[in-house]
Amino acid sequence: MKAVAALGLWTRQQLAALGQATHLFLRLLGMLPATLARLRLLGDQIHFLGNYSLAIIAVSGLFVGFVLSLQGYYTLQRYGSAEALGLLVALNVDVIVPAIERAFSVSFLPGSVYLISRMPSDPQRSDIVPIVLISLLLSFVATVYPSWRASRVQPAEALRYE
Repeated sequence: MKAVAALGLWTRQQLAALGQATHLFLRLLGMLPATLARLRLLGDQIHFLGNYSLAIIAVSGLFVGFVLSLQGYYTLQRYGSAEALGLLVALNVDVIVPAIERAFSVSFLPGSVYLISRMPSDPQRSDIVPIVLISLLLSFVATVYPSWRASRVQPAEALRYE
């Protein structure tokens, strides 16, 4: 008898949950016209920005690149390992690469082609500074093209296919 009562309780709970989900779905369907009107307002605001969106997105991307670079450097500097981490990787590349290859069961640097186990490593500040500057430049360039493409799209056209 308890099994039948438990089954009845479970069925009642499931039906109540289904009823609540149906109620939520119907409420959302009722709000759909107001939501679509808001999308039109959003498109008008994006169009208002016009060509400024290119500059806004590009500067935002450059800022994000700078912040992430400085945050990474600050974190490493706080623990006293800013230079040590790079040197650790550079001086132990012959151990790190085979470990990664074993961990993922791949051979992306075959020994017959790349002589990585005998690669000399002599990190110099004159090599590191241009790499940092080029990486920051690339983070800026990586934001310019997508933001340029986004600034050329008419908002109404972009929202039409959504």
